[in-house]
Amino acid sequence: MRSLIAISASVAMLVAQAPVVPARAETAPPASQVVSENSAIAQTFKAFPTGGDALSKRFKDLIIANPKVAPDLVIYMRNSPQLNRAQKVAAEHGLAAALDALRMKAADLGVPVYKAPPAPVVEEDWWLVALGILGVAAAICIAACQQHQEVVVVQASPH
Repeated sequence: MRSLIAISASVAMLVAQAPVVPARAETAPPASQVVSENSAIAQTFKAFPTGGDALSKRFKDLIIANPKVAPDLVIYMRNSPQLNRAQKVAAEHGLAAALDALRMKAADLGVPVYKAPPAPVVEEDWWLVALGILGVAAAICIAACQQHQEVVVVQASPH
């Protein structure tokens, strides 16, 4: 009986050392890209709090003057929580008009494309299930063995 307790205690200690979830490098979220608040993009959004055609025209002129601002505009729109829907729509229209005027495609600018991390793979730990079944079987065996047992002694006949 003591050996069974010692074995199950040592197995429990070994199982406790095993990590529950395997560590993966992809679990860290990607670093967010933020355009500084003092940029021309932020000041333009603050100048037109209701959006509209004036904001679209301002962004069109800004991007035609410097096409490298377009990725920063996209990043700012994606990461800025204080923008309302009208501002975002106006900025998108201004960006589209500027790219049409420059005869560029968005892929030509090298806009970073965010890909969501792959869904975590749920690995079943079948050895834990097998160990649990083994533990239940051992408990049933111990309970059955501790019941009152009758000892039957058979005497050998002298013949």
